[in-house]
Amino acid sequence: MITPFVFALAAVLANGPWEMEQATKPGVWLPAKVPGTVLQTLVANKVVPEPYYGLNNKYDLRLIPDLRENRDFYTVTYRTKVEIPAEWKGRKVFMRPEGINYRGEIRLNGQIAAVTAGMFQRTVVDVTRLAKFGEPNELVVRVSPLDVPGGPGHKPWGAPGE
Repeated sequence: MITPFVFALAAVLANGPWEMEQATKPGVWLPAKVPGTVLQTLVANKVVPEPYYGLNNKYDLRLIPDLRENRDFYTVTYRTKVEIPAEWKGRKVFMRPEGINYRGEIRLNGQIAAVTAGMFQRTVVDVTRLAKFGEPNELVVRVSPLDVPGGPGHKPWGAPGE
């Protein structure tokens, strides 16, 4: 999941439009839902069916890939452009990602600005040296899911054969 980024003292929101590319389909950019999850973007672009409809999310049907079996399917890169005002030149500029889950590599204008790990880390990053003032800046965020995701397990209670 990824949410908008906030820049500097006076806020500039990186609110899009955003695009998303799956690691399993390099070069194919889809319109992305930000804030939102990878799955929301995949559903909106009809890559996978709506998980809350019928049995679409039933594990045995395999209509929606399981994270434990296909981590790269949920490893994605997001991108957008954001313009930092020209009058901010000479000031410190900070970026605050607010919703990367789980690992993130954040690049501004092709340079690594930060690497995050954990759920929804509220990292503050000084991007002054990477920022272009008064012109579009390319913001790219590669997001990877949990290293070892959980899975369905058998309940220690319930009716026999359930």
